[in-house]
Amino acid sequence: MVSIPSSNTPALVQTLQWVFNPLGYMRKNFEQRGDFFRAEISPVNPEPIIFINHPEAIQYLLTHDSSEELTSPGEVNVQIKPFIR
Repeated sequence: MVSIPSSNTPALVQTLQWVFNPLGYMRKNFEQRGDFFRAEISPVNPEPIIFINHPEAIQYLLTHDSSEELTSPGEVNVQIKPFIR
């Protein structure tokens, strides 16, 4: 099993980077870690968040959501349907 790369930056610093410059934060991490990376940016949830920058993977996740663990409910996906094939 392949593990998803994550930053060695402390969680508080990652959170601040995300809050004050979310696009820069994502761009930097995608450049350093590839199309998937794990981040600790939620001050209320200790679970890491997985960021995805791969269009086909995003489309697959949003159109095949059938589990309780993935938080992209199908009803919400209808709103973004014009943006995915």
